[in-house]
Amino acid sequence: MSQSNIIGNAKRAIRIIPHDTINIPNPSFPVTNGTADGTTAFKLVNVGGGFDVLQADNQLNIGDIVYNTSDFTVATVTAIDSADQLSLSADIFVSGKAYQIYKAGMNDGCVFFSPFITDLTVLTAGGDKVNIGGLDRYVNVGLQIIRIYDTGTAINSGEFFGYFS
Repeated sequence: MSQSNIIGNAKRAIRIIPHDTINIPNPSFPVTNGTADGTTAFKLVNVGGGFDVLQADNQLNIGDIVYNTSDFTVATVTAIDSADQLSLSADIFVSGKAYQIYKAGMNDGCVFFSPFITDLTVLTAGGDKVNIGGLDRYVNVGLQIIRIYDTGTAINSGEFFGYFS
């Protein structure tokens, strides 16, 4: 299948944030979104966030993936502290930054596209860690991936996007 067919048949897309331990979230499984209104290290603070209600309804869980959509950084939920606060695996929020939380473990594989990369390390849907090197222009390899590693990936410019069917 050609590159345009793979991307053209996709129903969902997400900007991929490379990380060595956090998988790409599937955009078909959002939990909640909002804007941080407090600044505490390794926390997401949002008064009125309703995190306790989301937990009680089994919509929000430890391990879920948190995107800072203002800075394009990523962390996971390590604890649900209260209705207004989550503990995170990384210190990625200050007041005023937007967020989106996704269910963890829902990515069975997506194809990806990125312009202008030189080296790329990915985790395939089958569990293989693969380094793809020597690239000098856009890439859509056609692999089903669940993660792009930060370590071992060099981007000249542009961003990664994952496409889900």
